[in-house]
Amino acid sequence: MKTALGLAFVLMLGACTAEKTSPSDAPEEKAQSVAPAVFKIVFDLSKEQIYSPFDSHFAGMSQLTEALRKEGAEVSVNFRDLRTLTQQFKGPGHILVLGPALERKYAPEDLEAIYSFRRSGGGVLVIAEHDNFFRHADMHNALTEAWGIQIRATTADGKGRSFDEIQWPFSHSNRLGIQNIRPMTAAPLKLTRDAQPLIKVDKPFRASAEVVAAISETKGQGPAAVVADAEMFWNMTRTTGMSLGSNQDFVLKLFRLLAGRDLDQTGTLQPLKT
Repeated sequence: MKTALGLAFVLMLGACTAEKTSPSDAPEEKAQSVAPAVFKIVFDLSKEQIYSPFDSHFAGMSQLTEALRKEGAEVSVNFRDLRTLTQQFKGPGHILVLGPALERKYAPEDLEAIYSFRRSGGGVLVIAEHDNFFRHADMHNALTEAWGIQIRATTADGKGRSFDEIQWPFSHSNRLGIQNIRPMTAAPLKLTRDAQPLIKVDKPFRASAEVVAAISETKGQGPAAVVADAEMFWNMTRTTGMSLGSNQDFVLKLFRLLAGRDLDQTGTLQPLKT
């Protein structure tokens, strides 16, 4: 009797196991698979940069990361030396983000790693701030001046009667076809060589301080951009930071451009998911 009951139990257990692993469950497993990233972004933190793409606070960039992931991007951070990183992370569709750091410098091998990354077709985004605080602009200029872009140690305020018009000046990007961009107390840029303006202040307080973002698109290399305003990428509040004006539109189109997406005949960047 016990033998018969035991045999029946084993047969029932086997039937349940077979039911759980039946072919009818296969579509559910396939539905959970993750599509490969359309492009990959690494925020370098090897120099103890002060802004993180995963910080959800006021000066963090977690909203940017969420928006980029919706565009099909894979976002991560790097703590290794840049030479080690760029041995594997390189080529079109790869973007290296270099933010401001405090009292740090690029070593010669760092500079060569970044230049090599760009020669591989990778895109570079340098984020700077006003007034060269903690000498971060000196650090970046050692890199960007080779591209014809110098970050100046002052501010690029606008003209206006209100505080907002002065500190958050209305700006535009002819390159990306966007109006109502609102940088906050950005640094002005001085351009030489083949560097071109990416953002200009509509009514600059000084004519020499109208360019606050620029891009270098040298033939045979990946694009390199400098945006001299970190707040444009910040979470901040719903009416400031990346949410203000057309800031998010500009930022996402910039990443598409750095990923190697061409403008169509209307001057519009095609969506990354297509």
